[in-house]
Parts: sequence; C-alpha cells; structure tokens
Amino acid sequence: MTRRASVLALFALLAACAPNPNGQGVTDTNTIVGTVVDAAHPTEPVNTATIQIGLQVNRLSPSDKGMFTLNNVPTGTQTISISSPGFNTYSAPVVVRKGDPINLGVIGLQSTTGL
Repeated sequence: MTRRASVLALFALLAACAPNPNGQGVTDTNTIVGTVVDAAHPTEPVNTATIQIGLQVNRLSPSDKGMFTLNNVPTGTQTISISSPGFNTYSAPVVVRKGDPINLGVIGLQSTTGL
C-alpha cells in the first residue's frame, strides 16, 4: 500500500469512528432553559451570570431576571457550568436528548460568603 493510500485509509477510519448519532452526519441538538437564583434567597434571581454547556455560552444581565436559554446543545451527556461574582460555581451533568426543550428549573447558587 502506498503512503497516500495509507493516509486515506486512516482518514476513512477516523471518519467512521467520529460521532454520528443519527447516521446522516448531523448531530441532533436541543434547547436547555432554566432560572438562576440566590440559594439563600430563592425568590431573588442572580442578575449577572455566565452559563456554559459545551461550546454554548450565555451571559445573563439584570433584565433576564435569572432566566436563561441555551440553543443548539448537542445531544448526549453534557456538563453545565454557572458562575457569577460572589457565588460558588455550579457544575452538573445534563443528559440532552432530542425532543422537547429541557427545563432545568430553578438553580440556586451558594454565596461565597456563606450568607
């Protein structure tokens, strides 16, 4: 086998092993929604926060009232991370499946001061 044929065979093998959840070369996605609040005061939304899951990033501003939406999140087990000044970072696995949007509900962030 020539060097070029070997390289092409290697690329074909790698392509065959790549994620291809629906067999058509398109990764399924879904939408994740939720609300970020102060755990010590669950009726008070966190006004500024960064929510990240995979490559999706959403930055909350006071007008969002703690509510977030992440679109086009790939299916599979992902890790969501939420950080905000003055709060401990929240991190948890999320199983993303094709279908209705996933509502994570209310997520309470703990203050770094413990109050």
